[in-house]
Amino acid sequence: MLHARIATRAFNTPLLVEPYKAMAFLSGLGPRLLGRPVDLSDHDDALDSTAAHLPAKASILAGNLADHLQQNGNAPYAVVDGIAVIEISGVLIHRGGWIGQSSGQTSYEGIAAQIEAAARDPSVRAVALEIDSFGGEVAGVFDLSDKIRTLRRDKPVWAFVAEHAFSAGYALASQADR
Repeated sequence: MLHARIATRAFNTPLLVEPYKAMAFLSGLGPRLLGRPVDLSDHDDALDSTAAHLPAKASILAGNLADHLQQNGNAPYAVVDGIAVIEISGVLIHRGGWIGQSSGQTSYEGIAAQIEAAARDPSVRAVALEIDSFGGEVAGVFDLSDKIRTLRRDKPVWAFVAEHAFSAGYALASQADR
């Protein structure tokens, strides 16, 4: 199946895309968009060879989330100096508390559970929302926005944009104190 409209928007036009994401997009969807194999061998120089050897981290603020969960008991978020770090990344969807970061999606339901836990946690003095999202579903975003504003009454909430906070991601970031 050819998707000429998408192909004209993705190929032979300037894009502001991180090189690894562009290569993943081209290798995965390129053949489906163009209807033929895509040869990417000439574009190896576009990738920074040192970035391929960096350790994978779930958070730019808190480091490896699994390590922090082990150190902080069963908290559904990392805690750094009394600040709960709640990661909001990928496509934002209404339901699916089970959805994890590896799926490329984050659910409002899961974020709300983390916010409610941070609100009850006496060891948490503030909350940092670490956001990297192009947005997502409308359903649920305003309910979650209300929860973030409610949390602000008791604990400071700061939003950190780790690359992108568009659409629904921006709606959530805009509810923070800072």
